Amino acid sequence: MALVLVGCGDDVGWLGSSKLCPEGDGSAAAIEVLLTDDVPVNYEAAPDGDEVPGPTNLCLAAALVGDPEEEAVLAGLGFRRGYQRLWYDLEEGMGDLTVSLYEFSDPEGAAGYVRHTKDRLLSPSWGFTEIDVDDLAPEAVALLQESPVPGAFFIAMILAVGPFSIEIGAYGELPSETREVVEGRARRLLETQVSALP
Repeated sequence: MALVLVGCGDDVGWLGSSKLCPEGDGSAAAIEVLLTDDVPVNYEAAPDGDEVPGPTNLCLAAALVGDPEEEAVLAGLGFRRGYQRLWYDLEEGMGDLTVSLYEFSDPEGAAGYVRHTKDRLLSPSWGFTEIDVDDLAPEAVALLQESPVPGAFFIAMILAVGPFSIEIGAYGELPSETREVVEGRARRLLETQVSALP
C-alpha cells in the first residue's frame, strides 16, 4: 500500500497483480463516496487504474503488499472492501498524495490492520522508521521511508476510525520541500479523510 507495490506470481506491480485477481463485485463504490476530495488546489486526481487501482478487493489488497500471507491476514481481520486514490502534484511534480481507505467488518479488524501495517512497514524489508509529527492525532502513526534517490522520501500516516483503516502517503524531495512541509500536507489530508467518514 505504500511506496513499493509488488505483484504476485511473476508479475510485478498492481497492474500485473490485477490480472491474477477476479474482478470486484462493485461493492467498493459504497466507500468511494467516502474518499476525501479536499486536497491542495495544485493537485489533480489521477484516473482510477493510473498507478493505483481505485476499487480494491481482497485479492488485490493482498497482492499490493506482495506477501503470500497477506490475504489470510486481511480475511482474518474481516476485510470487506477498499478504495485507493492518487493525486498528482501539478507544480512540483514529486509531491504526489495517496489515500487508501479499507473497510472491515468491525472496529477491531480495522485497528488490527493498522497494527499489522505498522509492524510490516517497520520491518527491515520495508525500511520505514517511526517519526513524531506535530499536531498528529494521538491514535495515528507516522512513518518515514528514505528513497534510494538522493533527497527523495515518503511519509505514511495510518489510523483506524471505526471499521475503517486509513493510510495516507505523501512523497517529497529535498531541497524543493522540507520534510515538515510534506508531513503537514499528509496530516491535513488525514484530517480531511477522517472528517469525510460517517
